[in-house]
Amino acid sequence: MGLCLRRKGGKPRSRLPRPLASRALEEINELAGNPRRDAWATLQWLRKFLEEHGTRVAKPDERTFESEGEVIETGMRKTVESRDTVVKSLARAAYRSRDAALIAEKKKDFGPALQNLYKELEGAEDFVGQSARCHTDFTGVKSRYAE
Repeated sequence: MGLCLRRKGGKPRSRLPRPLASRALEEINELAGNPRRDAWATLQWLRKFLEEHGTRVAKPDERTFESEGEVIETGMRKTVESRDTVVKSLARAAYRSRDAALIAEKKKDFGPALQNLYKELEGAEDFVGQSARCHTDFTGVKSRYAE
């Protein structure tokens, strides 16, 4: 139990002097972090990450959590869909060239299939090259849970 001084009339006074209590609250708030600020910083980090890796993310007219989250979600969806398209196209080209090399009825398609495979490989390399040329530095990102 802490020491509680009583005023006249028997009502307890604050256990800590007011300036000390204010400083203690400030320190507690600082340690706990600001969830809204942390959430906004995370959204901005996601925006920067997507833009560094070749995804154009629109700037919403109204900068709110909802609008910022929606445009970032749209950017992430476009990125994943684009990567899926590139991988599927590359896989189709690989299967086509494999079939042209191995199946007797498709041997005449080998030249065009190989050219298509090279074209798809180049497209995939260009797409992945956007990400490979960018380096995201995670050293500046601090977790409030880190010790």
